[in-house]
Amino acid sequence: MSIIEFMLQEQEHTSGQVREYISASRLSLWAKCPHAFAKRYIEGILSPPSPAQFVGRVVHNVIGYAYRFRSVGENCPVECLPQFIADAWKLATE
Repeated sequence: MSIIEFMLQEQEHTSGQVREYISASRLSLWAKCPHAFAKRYIEGILSPPSPAQFVGRVVHNVIGYAYRFRSVGENCPVECLPQFIADAWKLATE
């Protein structure tokens, strides 16, 4: 499974109705500004990430992909990491 397939699978898992998932950050945004909450979680309008957030998400996705190997008792092949990083970067830019 490539990093792109992994991320698409994760997106399918987390997408859905707004009431399917409650978090502290969602409740905090609702308390601070119900209009911002509606734009973000109901209308799906996302603000662009900062450069640091962008890089952080890519790194997080690559680490998550490598962790999947460890969770089934295998080591992530080191020679595959550059391709995982390239795939994660491509997915993030799209």
